[in-house]
Amino acid sequence: KKILWSGGQLHRNMDRAQRAGLSAPQAVRFAALAARRDEHIARIRDGYSDTLASEGVTVLRGQARVDGTSVTVDDTTYAADHVIIATGARPTALDIDGAEHLSDSDDVLSWTSLPARITIVGGGYVGCEFAAILAALGSDVTLVHDGDRILDAFPAALAEQVQRNLRQGGVTL
Repeated sequence: KKILWSGGQLHRNMDRAQRAGLSAPQAVRFAALAARRDEHIARIRDGYSDTLASEGVTVLRGQARVDGTSVTVDDTTYAADHVIIATGARPTALDIDGAEHLSDSDDVLSWTSLPARITIVGGGYVGCEFAAILAALGSDVTLVHDGDRILDAFPAALAEQVQRNLRQGGVTL
């Protein structure tokens, strides 16, 4: 997200410079930005793998099944005194008709083209981040939230400032 955010901020600044007569307008080359994002993620993953390997950690990839203090990956079982399950966070799928046509935040991070228009459902920090990023890159963004205000898990003053910033950035709330 940080690479996309940086690209959005650069695009917004170039647009301001162009309006001030300092440069020619620039188009967002989202595929190139996405390629840079993917290369960066690959370097991070490789770095983690190298660090784990240097510490003597074996990384296994495959379908896992946990049974007490044993873990079976594919057809091999490993026993341990303690098993920690750390799967990471995943987006929650909406239980609505047509949900199969929606994209979640993981999907967005794999896009290679920028949408002209997008509606983001959810005013939590992830929805707000993507609204700001995509608006800065030039998408027409609408953010829909079912609460009284966006970022309802954060202090009201902070949420109100973010809401003002999103509107100033062109996001429709």
